Amino acid sequence: MAQSELQLQAECFQWAWNYYPETRLCLWHVTNEMKPYPTEQHAAFKTRIAKAKAAGLVPGVFDLHFFWDKEFHVFELKVEYNKLSDSQIKFQAKMILHGAFTYEIRELETFQRIFLTIINDKS
Repeated sequence: MAQSELQLQAECFQWAWNYYPETRLCLWHVTNEMKPYPTEQHAAFKTRIAKAKAAGLVPGVFDLHFFWDKEFHVFELKVEYNKLSDSQIKFQAKMILHGAFTYEIRELETFQRIFLTIINDKS
């Protein structure tokens, strides 16, 4: 069975948390999507989405954010044939415009290599 994006994200986050405690609280997940609860009525779901958008839910925001040594890095986790959505491409362009570093991660090893480069370049 193929790995889900959430599973890959959890692997990346837990690896950083467990092996690099100095980076704790500098790497975090942003919940940027919502799905209806199994018993939730359509109208209730629409209301919950509207409230979340009013509070700052923004489509396209990448999954993991990492602020380290005055630099902002954002990671979008993808598996198999999944690709960046139009809203994610717009988010990525805005982040790059303002000096952030963006990464599309498809396996743990790539995340590890990039993460170690970030923290070792600034040690």
